[in-house]
Amino acid sequence: MADSLLDNYNPLYDVHLRQYFASPHMQKHLRNIGLLQGDDAEYGDDESQLYARHHAMMDMMLRNRETQLAKLADVQKKLDAAEKVEICRKIRVWYLGKLSLLI
Repeated sequence: MADSLLDNYNPLYDVHLRQYFASPHMQKHLRNIGLLQGDDAEYGDDESQLYARHHAMMDMMLRNRETQLAKLADVQKKLDAAEKVEICRKIRVWYLGKLSLLI
C-alpha cells in the first residue's frame, strides 16, 4: 500500500512544497529540466501537456532511483570485499598463531 502511494506521489503538486518550488533557484532548475516554460509559467492545463510533464517527472524519478540503486550495489560490493579481506586476515593470524605454537 505504501509503495503504491509513493509511486503516485508527485512533489510538484504538493501544497507544502509550493514555496520551495517557487524559489528562483528551483524555478531555474525546473526550467532547465523542462518542467517549466521559459517565461516562468507552468505548462498549460492542456491534458496532453499535463501528461507530458507527469511523464517527464516519472522518468526523472526513475533515473534517480536507478542511480541510487547502482550506488547501493557498489557500496555493497565494497563492503563484501572488505569483509572478505577481514576474514582472510583473521584466518591468517589464527594460522600463524597455531604455527608459532608448534615451533
